[in-house]
Amino acid sequence: MPVVVTGMGAVTPAGNSVEEFRRSVWGGHSAVGELSGGELQGGKARLAAQVKDFLPPGLLSLRELGRMDRAAQMAVAAIDQALTDARLSPRDCQEETGRWTGVVMGTGVGNAHAIGQSYFAYFSRKSTSVHNIPSCMPHSAAAVAGIRFGLTGPSFTVSAACASGAVAIGMAFELIRAGMADTMLAGGCDASITPIHLDNWRCLGVLAKGDGEPGKAVRPFSRDREGFVLGEGAAVVVLEKLESALRRGATIYGEVLGYGFSSDAMHLTAPSVCGQSKAMANALAAAGLAPGEVDYINAHGTGTVLNDQAETAAIRRVFGNAVPPVSSIKPVTGHMLGASSAVELVASVLAVRDGVIPPTINLTEADPDCDLDFVVEGPRDVDARVAVSNSFAFGGNNAVLVVRRFE
Repeated sequence: MPVVVTGMGAVTPAGNSVEEFRRSVWGGHSAVGELSGGELQGGKARLAAQVKDFLPPGLLSLRELGRMDRAAQMAVAAIDQALTDARLSPRDCQEETGRWTGVVMGTGVGNAHAIGQSYFAYFSRKSTSVHNIPSCMPHSAAAVAGIRFGLTGPSFTVSAACASGAVAIGMAFELIRAGMADTMLAGGCDASITPIHLDNWRCLGVLAKGDGEPGKAVRPFSRDREGFVLGEGAAVVVLEKLESALRRGATIYGEVLGYGFSSDAMHLTAPSVCGQSKAMANALAAAGLAPGEVDYINAHGTGTVLNDQAETAAIRRVFGNAVPPVSSIKPVTGHMLGASSAVELVASVLAVRDGVIPPTINLTEADPDCDLDFVVEGPRDVDARVAVSNSFAFGGNNAVLVVRRFE
């Protein structure tokens, strides 16, 4: 059963809509900057990719917004954008219309702001609130969206670290193929730019110090790379049965062909070439494609030494001499954790729709162990019909999605 993408929404450091995001990523305009916000300044971490000028969706009241974490607000905004883009109203999504619609969201950290605020209130004032549980539960974004839009199909949240958004999209894809839903909203959200989370990542030794220009701090696959910069945001796609999309005359961005998932079963933070290559091979097998039929790989590309080398080796293992152009968009967006894999799927869909591959900015001299074609010259016009989107996460969770231009 063919499954297609008919709507997309994004709230990112690189822009609060899919079009703003596209212009920033393809234009190579990094959203990495000095931390802003009183509680964030003065800490040992200096940089982040923060969402700016975010306006919560008007469909939620001030009372409702006050009970929602920042990540959940961004997720509902992205869902609202995606539904509008797909020309689906809340009425269209409800069971009475015959459309069985559900939602799957992925998050790596959960509602970090709400959890932090509830802990601070308790330990400083012994204060608690009836709203703490609903605002802190990781499922709140999917739950609120389900209530607001009448989504009575499958509704749940998954957590697979930085691969969470891709896993959510992959599971939504499989639910439609299994006949358990006609339409699914799926994506990822995370907003954990808080003092404690920043310092935790810094202690782990994976954050770029960015002693020079902030926008050049993230340098995936570069000889002098030093890590990633924490980002935040949400991205959501509308997945739909092809026959349904054609019947209602929907705009079709692309087709999801395959999904591959694997577990390293090796280490909580160190990547495995075997696990990553298995996920890519599984995705290609599910899509019924040979490696030579792929035109673009959107890399996980975090900018850490271990990840970049492992991903390069895994790509070489799967694609051999048929490696297509590869790029990473994290120098622009930062690492949005569970949302990164979802927004990178959006970038992959745009790449095959338009036939233009986004660049890997900030890469001037590649690591000798990272010897691929990383599209460093700027956006590349190619007839890219098929893209692979890689997401490799802590815990050894590897998720890969394959998308194709709809023609």
